[in-house]
This record gives sequence, structure tokens and C-alpha cells, in this order.
Amino acid sequence: MIKEDLKIFQGINSPGWLRLIENVFGLSKKDFSFLESYDEEMKKIENELKDIYYQKEYPKTQKAIYEFNKEMKKQVSDLRKENIKNEIEDLKKQLQENYDIYLKSKSPEFLKEAVWKINKSPELIKKIKRLKSELRLLESKKENKLIPHYQILQAREKPMKKVFESCEIPVGKNFLARCPFHQDKNPSMLVKGSFAYCFACGAKVDNIKFLRDYKGLSFTDSVEWLNCLSA
Repeated sequence: MIKEDLKIFQGINSPGWLRLIENVFGLSKKDFSFLESYDEEMKKIENELKDIYYQKEYPKTQKAIYEFNKEMKKQVSDLRKENIKNEIEDLKKQLQENYDIYLKSKSPEFLKEAVWKINKSPELIKKIKRLKSELRLLESKKENKLIPHYQILQAREKPMKKVFESCEIPVGKNFLARCPFHQDKNPSMLVKGSFAYCFACGAKVDNIKFLRDYKGLSFTDSVEWLNCLSA
């Protein structure tokens, strides 16, 4: 087949792609146009599927990863606390044995002190204190307040038009609203998607930055506010 195709190519003087396809595959211009349209449609479907994945499936994956990491950290923390408690008990027993030797010994005081140090009793006391401090820290540690990445992604997907309307700022059919960042007499802020831009004062914000600047919310509160907003 390849040799036959080469013979066809050799018989064509400076062929273009369309002429090559017509000669090699026997396709007409109509067939070629159909294939082009089909290819464009497949690319369109591929892009739509990518959008669906990043808007719906990706946040779900991020949430599952976050929950898994959270559970693993809790299990590791619980295991560490249990190990510390066991280690403290073992060290206390060892220290008690050293103390019993010290009390029962009839040697001179300086020899008793020497044996006490040789048995590393001062090091045992320091280690017990250090482990107790670590245990208190683990037991009093508050839950991490960092926002999961998937929640930020969900918040950024909220339409700015809905945010404006929730803040009682009307948005016209032409996607224009009065800019809340200056005394706007005529609607000059374009509100589209998750962003807004004022042609008058140049203010440019996404939905999170808008809430931080307009309502004075923190980043965390802005994300929570947006995720409580109905679609």
C-alpha cells in the first residue's frame, strides 16, 4: 500500500494537502469538509469535558484528598500521643528504680550522687519533661483553620452577578452595574463571569477580592460567604 501511495505522490506535481487526500484516499472536497467539521466538533466536546472535570470532578477529588490527609494526620497524631504516654511510663519506671537505688544505698552521699548521674537520672527527668510538653501541645492543638483548596475553587466559580445582587447592587441586562468603589453616576462596571471591571476608575476584582474590598471580609470569611451563596 505504501509503495502504491508513493507512486501516486510521484505522479503529482507540487500537490497540496487536499489534492493528496483526494488522490490517496479517494475523498472528495465534501468528504474533506465533513472530516474538518467532525474534527472541530470532537475538539469542542473535548474542551467541554475538560471544563466539566475542572468545575465538578476536580473539586470532588481535592475534597477527597483533603479529607484523607486530615484523617491520616489525626491517626498519626493519636498514635504519637499513645507512644509518648507509653514512653513516659517506661521512663518513670526507670527513674523510680534509680531513685530506689539511691535511697537504699548506704554509701557516702557523694557516691550516691555519682551513681545517680551514672544511671542518667538527670537526663531521664529532662526527657520526661520534654515528652510531657509535646503531649500537652498535641492534646491542645486546635483543628487546622486553613481553607481546603477545593472550597476556594468552588468559591471562585460563583458568578459575580449573583454576588452583586446579594449585596443589593443591581446588574443590568448589558452586564453593567454602578461601581461601588467610586461615586458612579452611570453604570460603568462590567460584571461577567466571576470578575468585574470598572471602565471609569479601573477597579478590577474577582468575587473574593470584591467581598474583601467592599464588605471588609477576610479571605476565609469571603470563601465561606461565597460557598453559602445559592447558585
